[in-house]
Order: sequence, then C-alpha cells, then structure tokens
Amino acid sequence: MRKIRKYGSPTPFYDVLLKLADGAGFQARHRNVETDFRSDDAYERPEDGADPYFYALPRLTAHLDSRAQQTVGAFYREVLPERGHLLDLMSSLHSNLDAGQSYKSLTGLGLNAEELASNQGLTNAVIADLNKGCAIPLGDCAFDGAICTVSIDYLIHPVQTLAEVGRILKADAPFAAAYSNRWFPTKVTKLWTELHPFERLGLLATYLSETGSFCDLETYSIRGLPRPPDDLYSDQTADSDPIFAIAARKAM
Repeated sequence: MRKIRKYGSPTPFYDVLLKLADGAGFQARHRNVETDFRSDDAYERPEDGADPYFYALPRLTAHLDSRAQQTVGAFYREVLPERGHLLDLMSSLHSNLDAGQSYKSLTGLGLNAEELASNQGLTNAVIADLNKGCAIPLGDCAFDGAICTVSIDYLIHPVQTLAEVGRILKADAPFAAAYSNRWFPTKVTKLWTELHPFERLGLLATYLSETGSFCDLETYSIRGLPRPPDDLYSDQTADSDPIFAIAARKAM
C-alpha cells in the first residue's frame, strides 16, 4: 500500500479494495474449483544455469531479520514433534528453529558445504541439487518432520520434490514451509514473482495436494511485527519481514 500511495493518494473506494486484497482468502479455492496458476513459462528463471554454480560461493548471512527468524522458529515449534528426526530441506547457515526446539537429529540438505558446516543446529549434512534430479537421497519413512524456509520458491519441479518429501516422512509426520518477501532475483521462478503473497499459499497448497501424499493443510500469516532496531533495514521499514507459512501432514 505504501508504494501505491507514493504515486498519488488513492480514492476511498480504492483504499477499501487495497485493504480487502491485503488479507487472507487468496489461498482458498473459489467455489471449490482449483486455480490454474501455471503457464508454460511458469518455472523459468532469469538465470537458468546450473544451481551448484550459483551457490558455490557461501553466503554466511541470515535471509530474514532476527524477529522474523524468531517468528518462524515459534511456528516450527508448534508444528514439529519433540525429540524427532528432522529434515531441513534446502538448508543453509540457519535452520531458523526455536531455541527451545528439541530433536534427536537435524539433517540439512543444501547446495553449499561451507554453509551447512557453519549451521550449528545440524547433526548431519547432505549435498543435493533438487532442481537437477528431484530425488532426495534419503531413505523411505526416515523422518519425523521436515521444514523448508525461504527456499521453496526456487524449485522448478516442486510437485515432484514435495512428493519425495512425502516419501521420506513417516506416516502422520508434519511438513512445514515458510517464506517472506525476499529471494534471489536471478533464481526465483517467474510464477512466484507474479503472485500475491496469499496466492503463493494457494500455490503451495496445490503442490501438496497434487503429490497425493499430504492431508490436513493449514496456512498462516504473521505480519506487522516491529523490525529490530539494530537491523540493517530498520531505517527503511518499521515492520519485520512478513512470514507466510503452510503446514501439512503425511497421509496415513
């Protein structure tokens, strides 16, 4: 809304429309008819070279502000089981789990060995390019829960990859994905950039439904929290990075 106001004050009616559009509902199917999000070029990316080359240089930095990281951690703590074997899909320096989250093991699957080695929460690390083969090099029914944080927008075969997540999860185990309004501009898919943040929740719900492996889908949004005063962007925006998330369970 702030961007629009910079180019002129909207009429009261237009202001109402903006408020109506800035809320939950886009993830719901209209009259229970599935939305067709995808075009022929939906998964094209500005830089479509091999991902291992792009991620070869370690990025030892946070991809969310500290309050948003805490928000994601609190969400995961509500969803994930205690003392479980967990998978952090498309992992990097941070897994963004709550400080009080307990687990037996946390396996990070990513593309940069240095980032994974620097992630102090991981007990195991696996290097795999999911956009090359989709297959997850882990055993069937091996995990009690899985997460994917600010990375699902880079998948070019998302349904196949999430079907693999279903394969490696135990029955009734949760999967949760969280995203914000940040991404690598050259690696994000075209479709992702064209959707409203709440439409992206609908897209993720469609992915999970199409796998045939998940049930009990729920969506969440946490926005409007204050940005930490010591954050790099605190002089540009008062709000913490918004968090949108979806959770589901492996069907029995």
